[in-house]
Amino acid sequence: GELDNLERLWLYKNSLTGTIPTQLGGMDKLRVLHLADNELTGTIPTELAEFDDLITLFLENNDLSGTIPSQIGELSSLVFLHLNGNVNITGSIPAEICALPNLNQLWADCDVCNADA
Repeated sequence: GELDNLERLWLYKNSLTGTIPTQLGGMDKLRVLHLADNELTGTIPTELAEFDDLITLFLENNDLSGTIPSQIGELSSLVFLHLNGNVNITGSIPAEICALPNLNQLWADCDVCNADA
């Protein structure tokens, strides 16, 4: 695509609606994805795990639902993960996310990491 070299995508507070496009996974150099404070619905796409260099994933304060995909735990460079404010996200935070080596900030409204997982 034409956005192959895009490193930062800031679309917060834009009243975006609909689901998060799975095609976003094709932007190989993306390091920051900021979609917070919109009206996005649906589930968190597993394709987001394709962002090998992603450091920041902000999805808070939308209307996302379902469980947090364990594939997000494949983002070994991830430092900031904000999922809070999505009241329809259910379940626990997957152990794979809890084990991310560089994760410094995790904001979520669901169960905390289970040490026994």
